[in-house]
Amino acid sequence: MIEAKIGGVKVQFTFFFFAILTLFLLSDRTGLTFWGILAALMHEGGHILAFILTGNIPKKISFDLCGIRIVEAGPYASYRQEAVILAAGSLVNLCCFLLLYWQLGWKFSQIAVLHLVLGIFNLLPIWSLDGGKLVHLICMQFCSMRTANWVTYLLSGVTLLLLLGASIWHLRIEKNFSLLMVSGFLLFSLWKEIKK
Repeated sequence: MIEAKIGGVKVQFTFFFFAILTLFLLSDRTGLTFWGILAALMHEGGHILAFILTGNIPKKISFDLCGIRIVEAGPYASYRQEAVILAAGSLVNLCCFLLLYWQLGWKFSQIAVLHLVLGIFNLLPIWSLDGGKLVHLICMQFCSMRTANWVTYLLSGVTLLLLLGASIWHLRIEKNFSLLMVSGFLLFSLWKEIKK
């Protein structure tokens, strides 16, 4: 593991992060993996910028097997600030999509669509994604923590079943298992969260 402190924020890179990154780059036949990684970094940059703009500093940024995780230093001052932080990553991706697609034209359409897909995917109402956390945050405004948890679990489960169905269809038609792997990982994450 490689660790550094940047501006009081602990930044960690694990071996598994580099292994997965290398695997994706070596298995890419399209040349889009680099752009996908850049879109993901911009997404996380949106979250970090929102942290700073709302007066919150992340405690830790971890690059590991599960991707990039930002750990907050303490409780947010308000639900609104938390919602801004959660939505900021997808907002950056959607803005990049608009900029690339409408300003630079068809030449950058595949890269633009990467941003669109990443932005929308992260807004899906699945527990471990930004959209699931936003759903949980909204539910907490109207009901108890326990009820908010179960509403989010149920919505996550239904969304994941639909995503698994789409993954299997994608595997059969395109012979591409990447969406199935992501769906399996998200299902495993949900199962782990429910078992806590």
